[in-house]
Amino acid sequence: MTDEEPAKLRTYYNASCPVCTAGIRAYSGSPEASGVRLAWQDINAAPEALAGQGVSQDDVWYRLHTVDAEGRVLVGIEAFIAIWAELPEYRWRARLLRLPLLRQLAGLGYEVLAFFLYRWNLWRAKKKAGDGSTAGPSA
Repeated sequence: MTDEEPAKLRTYYNASCPVCTAGIRAYSGSPEASGVRLAWQDINAAPEALAGQGVSQDDVWYRLHTVDAEGRVLVGIEAFIAIWAELPEYRWRARLLRLPLLRQLAGLGYEVLAFFLYRWNLWRAKKKAGDGSTAGPSA
Protein backbone atom coordinates (compact mmCIF):
# COMPACT_ATOMS: atom_id res chain seq x y z
CA MET A 1 0.00 0.00 0.00
CA THR A 2 1.40 3.39 -0.93
CA ASP A 3 0.95 6.56 1.10
CA GLU A 4 -1.29 8.01 -1.63
CA GLU A 5 -3.71 5.09 -1.60
CA PRO A 6 -6.24 5.03 1.22
CA ALA A 7 -6.58 1.76 3.06
CA LYS A 8 -9.46 -0.44 2.01
CA LEU A 9 -9.69 -1.50 5.66
CA ARG A 10 -8.13 0.10 8.73
CA THR A 11 -8.04 -2.28 11.66
CA TYR A 12 -7.78 -1.10 15.26
CA TYR A 13 -6.52 -3.56 17.85
CA ASN A 14 -4.98 -3.75 21.32
CA ALA A 15 -1.23 -4.23 20.82
CA SER A 16 -0.73 -4.80 24.56
CA CYS A 17 -2.65 -8.08 24.14
CA PRO A 18 -0.21 -10.81 23.08
CA VAL A 19 -2.98 -12.88 21.48
CA CYS A 20 -4.31 -9.92 19.50
CA THR A 21 -0.85 -8.87 18.39
CA ALA A 22 0.02 -12.39 17.23
CA GLY A 23 -3.11 -12.48 15.08
CA ILE A 24 -2.48 -9.09 13.54
CA ARG A 25 1.16 -9.99 12.94
CA ALA A 26 0.06 -13.15 11.09
CA TYR A 27 -2.33 -11.20 8.86
CA SER A 28 -0.08 -8.21 8.21
CA GLY A 29 3.02 -10.36 7.67
CA SER A 30 1.29 -12.81 5.38
CA PRO A 31 3.03 -13.09 2.00
CA GLU A 32 -0.40 -12.56 0.45
CA ALA A 33 -0.85 -9.26 2.35
CA SER A 34 1.64 -7.37 0.19
CA GLY A 35 -0.27 -5.26 -2.27
CA VAL A 36 -3.49 -5.51 -0.25
CA ARG A 37 -4.67 -2.13 1.03
CA LEU A 38 -4.94 -2.93 4.74
CA ALA A 39 -3.78 -0.71 7.58
CA TRP A 40 -3.20 -1.69 11.20
CA GLN A 41 -3.47 0.71 14.15
CA ASP A 42 -2.67 0.03 17.79
CA ILE A 43 -5.47 1.76 19.68
CA ASN A 44 -3.08 2.41 22.58
CA ALA A 45 -0.99 4.68 20.33
CA ALA A 46 -4.09 6.60 19.18
CA PRO A 47 -6.80 6.17 21.86
CA GLU A 48 -9.10 8.77 20.29
CA ALA A 49 -8.79 7.40 16.74
CA LEU A 50 -12.38 6.15 16.62
CA ALA A 51 -13.97 8.71 18.93
CA GLY A 52 -15.75 10.30 15.95
CA GLN A 53 -17.57 7.01 15.40
CA GLY A 54 -18.48 6.70 19.08
CA VAL A 55 -15.89 3.98 19.72
CA SER A 56 -13.65 4.20 22.77
CA GLN A 57 -10.24 2.71 23.42
CA ASP A 58 -11.95 0.36 25.88
CA ASP A 59 -14.30 -0.84 23.12
CA VAL A 60 -11.27 -1.81 21.01
CA TRP A 61 -9.68 -3.55 23.98
CA TYR A 62 -12.83 -5.66 24.12
CA ARG A 63 -13.40 -6.33 20.41
CA LEU A 64 -11.46 -5.93 17.19
CA HIS A 65 -12.70 -2.95 15.12
CA THR A 66 -12.22 -2.33 11.41
CA VAL A 67 -13.28 0.68 9.38
CA ASP A 68 -13.93 0.04 5.70
CA ALA A 69 -13.39 2.45 2.80
CA GLU A 70 -16.96 3.75 3.15
CA GLY A 71 -16.39 4.59 6.82
CA ARG A 72 -18.48 1.74 8.22
CA VAL A 73 -17.26 0.34 11.53
CA LEU A 74 -17.18 -3.47 11.63
CA VAL A 75 -16.82 -5.09 15.03
CA GLY A 76 -15.82 -8.55 16.26
CA ILE A 77 -16.44 -11.43 13.90
CA GLU A 78 -17.62 -8.99 11.19
CA ALA A 79 -14.20 -7.30 11.34
CA PHE A 80 -12.46 -10.65 10.97
CA ILE A 81 -14.63 -11.61 8.01
CA ALA A 82 -13.77 -8.31 6.29
CA ILE A 83 -10.03 -8.80 6.90
CA TRP A 84 -10.07 -12.43 5.77
CA ALA A 85 -12.01 -11.53 2.62
CA GLU A 86 -9.10 -9.29 1.57
CA LEU A 87 -6.33 -11.84 2.16
CA PRO A 88 -6.24 -14.59 -0.46
CA GLU A 89 -4.93 -17.27 1.90
CA TYR A 90 -7.73 -16.53 4.42
CA ARG A 91 -10.55 -15.87 1.94
CA TRP A 92 -11.98 -19.35 2.43
CA ARG A 93 -12.63 -18.46 6.10
CA ALA A 94 -14.61 -15.39 5.09
CA ARG A 95 -16.70 -17.41 2.62
CA LEU A 96 -17.34 -20.10 5.22
CA LEU A 97 -18.33 -17.65 7.96
CA ARG A 98 -20.70 -15.80 5.66
CA LEU A 99 -22.99 -18.83 5.86
CA PRO A 100 -25.80 -17.88 8.26
CA LEU A 101 -25.55 -20.59 10.93
CA LEU A 102 -21.75 -20.59 10.91
CA ARG A 103 -21.69 -16.79 11.18
CA GLN A 104 -23.91 -16.94 14.27
CA LEU A 105 -21.85 -19.69 15.88
CA ALA A 106 -18.58 -17.92 15.09
CA GLY A 107 -20.00 -14.68 16.46
CA LEU A 108 -20.97 -16.40 19.69
CA GLY A 109 -17.56 -18.08 19.97
CA TYR A 110 -15.84 -14.76 19.31
CA GLU A 111 -17.87 -13.02 22.01
CA VAL A 112 -16.91 -15.65 24.60
CA LEU A 113 -13.24 -15.46 23.65
CA ALA A 114 -13.32 -11.65 23.55
CA PHE A 115 -14.83 -11.50 27.04
CA PHE A 116 -12.07 -13.66 28.54
CA LEU A 117 -9.28 -11.93 26.60
CA TYR A 118 -10.57 -8.53 27.69
CA ARG A 119 -10.72 -9.57 31.36
CA TRP A 120 -7.26 -11.16 31.11
CA ASN A 121 -5.80 -8.02 29.54
CA LEU A 122 -7.34 -5.82 32.24
CA TRP A 123 -5.83 -8.13 34.87
CA ARG A 124 -2.45 -7.97 33.13
CA ALA A 125 -2.61 -4.16 32.99
CA LYS A 126 -3.44 -3.94 36.69
CA LYS A 127 -0.66 -6.37 37.54
CA LYS A 128 1.78 -4.36 35.43
CA ALA A 129 0.71 -1.18 37.25
CA GLY A 130 1.65 -3.04 40.41
CA ASP A 131 -0.60 -1.16 42.76
CA GLY A 132 -3.95 -2.83 42.14
CA SER A 133 -5.41 0.47 40.95
CA THR A 134 -7.56 0.74 37.89
CA ALA A 135 -5.35 0.21 34.88
CA GLY A 136 -6.04 -0.38 31.24
CA PRO A 137 -7.70 1.70 28.58
CA SER A 138 -9.89 3.74 30.92
CA ALA A 139 -7.11 4.63 33.35
